[in-house]
This record gives sequence, C-alpha cells and structure tokens, in this order.
Amino acid sequence: MNEKFEDAVAKVRALADERQQEAADLLIEYLQQKSPEIYLTPDQIVEMERSGSDDEPSTPDDDLRSVLSRLIK
Repeated sequence: MNEKFEDAVAKVRALADERQQEAADLLIEYLQQKSPEIYLTPDQIVEMERSGSDDEPSTPDDDLRSVLSRLIK
C-alpha cells in the first residue's frame, strides 16, 4: 500500500464513527466515477455564463481544444 494512502487511512481510523462513514462515502464516490470531472470556480462559472449570453463570436475550435487539453491533464 502507498505510504501516503496508509497515512490517510490511519487518520480516518482516528476519527469518530460518523466522520469515518463520511470519509468512506467520499472515497467510494470517487472510485465510482467513470471519468474525471472538471471543477470550475464560481468566478469561472459566472464568466462562462456571461460569455455565452453576449453577441461576441464564439471561440475558435483550436483555442477551445487548447484550453480543454490543459484542464483535463
């Protein structure tokens, strides 16, 4: 087992039962994900909503691919 993971497990075992359950639920949810999710900050979400509602031309495909490739790494 990875040393960092072992440290995490030891810390979880030291928690109260309810907190251990929460940690287990989070880990199980993470392991069940079929694809990595992209998380955006609230400011990024506001900007996306704003830019989607204006009359400016959309982003060229190459620029969009470049941004997405950096986010997905």
